Amino acid sequence: MKNNTQFGMVQGRLTQSPSGCLQWFPQDSWQAEFNTAKNIGVSYIELIAEVQHNESNPIWTDDGIREIKQLVKDNNLTLHALCNDYIVEHSFLDEDIVQQNIDLLEQGKKLGVEKYIMPFFESSELTIGNMQEYIEPLKRIARVADDAAIVVCLETILTGSELLKLLELIDMPNVKVVYDTGNRVAFGHDLAGDIRLLGDSIAHV
Repeated sequence: MKNNTQFGMVQGRLTQSPSGCLQWFPQDSWQAEFNTAKNIGVSYIELIAEVQHNESNPIWTDDGIREIKQLVKDNNLTLHALCNDYIVEHSFLDEDIVQQNIDLLEQGKKLGVEKYIMPFFESSELTIGNMQEYIEPLKRIARVADDAAIVVCLETILTGSELLKLLELIDMPNVKVVYDTGNRVAFGHDLAGDIRLLGDSIAHV
């Protein structure tokens, strides 16, 4: 059986980050990370849209997308995943933010990414209590993603059983979950139990 597992690195993690910054876009050196990724043997760089809109991020322009594609080709990498950190500081329940996700998915379609990561923390924290409010906007996102053959991957603080409930309510085959082991340990979740429960619903780790 063919193993399609790929190992990647989040954009910005291959460059010395400013003090206190874990997730950031390396504006002055982003191109160099693709060569570094090749040299250390990972398959892809997980591209990011920042918590505050950055019009200079190449993800937002056709010229930038062409440059990203060329760097991926030159370094024998893949275009695997795109993460929208913007929703961490902007509520996904706002219509403008839903539209921002649709716009970003269109850019992801141009790139040909396989996965679209949505981190539902802070301003967009998704809980068992507010879950119902997220269903319709998530279905809208999933439909746009499905047209582009993109899998939507939800990163949340929910337990395994709560995640299954969320997926059942969304009821879209291209919506899966991110299983961040670091966050799961921090929140005291049952890693082994959750993994057994979620099974193939886990699309990104």
